[in-house]
Amino acid sequence: MPTVFSKNRDRLMEGDIAQKFFDQVLEQATAAGLVSDEHFSVDGTLIEAWASQKSFQRKDRTKEPRKGGGQESKLAYCGNAMIENRNGLVVDTELLQAGGTAERDAALPMVDRIESAGRVTAAGDKRYDTRDFVAQLRSLNATPHVAQNEKRPGGMGRWARLVSGCGE
Repeated sequence: MPTVFSKNRDRLMEGDIAQKFFDQVLEQATAAGLVSDEHFSVDGTLIEAWASQKSFQRKDRTKEPRKGGGQESKLAYCGNAMIENRNGLVVDTELLQAGGTAERDAALPMVDRIESAGRVTAAGDKRYDTRDFVAQLRSLNATPHVAQNEKRPGGMGRWARLVSGCGE
């Protein structure tokens, strides 16, 4: 039998109540001049799903496991937020199934949704330091500011910051 919480959660999600609330708060903050349209940061966090281990079974053997080495498998989502840097307000969110590229996959549509007349900056930690991600940010009229990941071959962090002035 579904719980009261489950029933209400479904109603909230189906009616987009949470999104409407978020949009109203953001609209008020924008009208008050509290939201920058130039400088942003993105980040994500794992949200553990409320499901039993029995429901976590591989459907496709070709997919990569969603876990790090030496860690147990867990059903999880990647909750992502974009923050404008002037006042630290959340201006966009994206929820994806957890995976090795979920943070970068969520950041791109959020950057694409920024309404700005000019070029913007998008900052991220070392998980965003890949050549492909940096190139995609630039194609979205965004200057990347990502931390250098010295452990991953092909990272661009320090290079992305130093060269960002070249035609950007």
